[in-house]
Amino acid sequence: MSISHLEPIPVWRHFEALAACPRLSGHEGRARQYVMDQARTHGATSAVDGYGNVVVTIPGSLDAPGVAIQSHLDMVRAAREGVQHNWASDSIKPRIDGSVVRATGTSLGADNGIGVAMGLALVTAGAKRTLPIELIFTVEEEIGLRGASHLDPSLIHSKYLINLDSEEVEKLTIGCTGGATLRLTLPLTVAGVDAGFAGLLLEAKGGLGGHSGLEIHKPRVNALKEIAAAIELVRASDVPARIVSFAGGTAANSIPGSADATVVVPIGDVDRANRILSETGLRSIVHWSADDPDFELLASSMPVQARAFDEESTVRLLSVISGLPHGVQRMSDVHAGKPETSVNLAMIGPDSKGVYFTTSVRSFTPEGLDTAQAAIRAIAANHGGAADLISTYPGWPPRDDSPLIRHAAEAFRQVYGVEPEIEVVHAGLECGAIVDRLPNLDAISFGPEIRGAHTPDESVTIASVRTTWRLLTTLLDRLDAEAAG
Repeated sequence: MSISHLEPIPVWRHFEALAACPRLSGHEGRARQYVMDQARTHGATSAVDGYGNVVVTIPGSLDAPGVAIQSHLDMVRAAREGVQHNWASDSIKPRIDGSVVRATGTSLGADNGIGVAMGLALVTAGAKRTLPIELIFTVEEEIGLRGASHLDPSLIHSKYLINLDSEEVEKLTIGCTGGATLRLTLPLTVAGVDAGFAGLLLEAKGGLGGHSGLEIHKPRVNALKEIAAAIELVRASDVPARIVSFAGGTAANSIPGSADATVVVPIGDVDRANRILSETGLRSIVHWSADDPDFELLASSMPVQARAFDEESTVRLLSVISGLPHGVQRMSDVHAGKPETSVNLAMIGPDSKGVYFTTSVRSFTPEGLDTAQAAIRAIAANHGGAADLISTYPGWPPRDDSPLIRHAAEAFRQVYGVEPEIEVVHAGLECGAIVDRLPNLDAISFGPEIRGAHTPDESVTIASVRTTWRLLTTLLDRLDAEAAG
């Protein structure tokens, strides 16, 4: 189903083209080439820095510091169970579903493909403006804001920065948390499985998942925690279950809504284990029925495996999963109703020596980041493992003397007819990383309504794309008028 007839047509046309470009983090080459081709075709210039970020420059009639408009090229992969999607080659298939656009069986990539499309629409459909425009297209945002953190500052000459990666309309964002991602490795010992054992497959699936910053305060299943708790219940009933494998989660910034584990139990304990798991699964359905209604925990028989983690390793693995923090750690004393510090236990998978865990930490304060990371490292060390920092990014503190916020608020009132809600978000935005490298930039963030980001339910509201485009162009008009005197 084509979406290129939707308004504003230039934006949706570019978004549809981007949907045909596989663009997972670290593999943004086709999307980057599309951006550069559009720039060349329409008389703009482009430059690629040493990390793969692209800066497209649209000259203005006035030779003065202009406006940088920023979005990221990469997207999070998420597919419905049973959907086969080759993320290296297959296109996303967007479709209209009432008032929204969503993908067919996968995440949509509106985060942040819509922002990229709006930037490109200024190249291909916009009239020449007074102020120069620098379009910044970053890479690897979804794995720790890496592109923005390595952006070459010599390519940017703007006074203002407009980030198009917010996901709620009727809001202007002026600050965000800092964050860190850690990888915990846990060496485990594997031993043979006797002939008198049977195999069981545990599956946790159907959880909503969601953005690990914007939705971490909501009552959402963490599938990794649920499966570990179920195995603990089996073992607490004197069934010596040993873990063969444990895996789940798709990205550091996604709450894991699905996971699976394989265990072996003595043949004589199979019925008791199945009964416990069945009762646990029913309790989970009842417990989550209001907040995560499609979640289910299932157990089924499978061929016995020849090797499994030994008893001591099984105990340590379960202890680490149950001990690692997940969710809001502290609410903010400064930003009412916002988490100050949170942790997302995001992924578990096989490692060459045992298993690995990925956790992401967010906080408005450096102390909160340090405390949460220290707790994770302590859990790792206490169980014979180690936690290494994969990536970190700075927070973006609000700026009290911002002319850009004033102009944006006035543009917002003109477009929406109401006062904007001006807020900070418990999430990482690239504004923090970019302003850290270019401290004189005056920054703001806004965007269309995107729901279910980082999940197969991701959607973008059609009407909000239209009004966000109007807000962007109205704000640019105001900045041009001021510059022209």
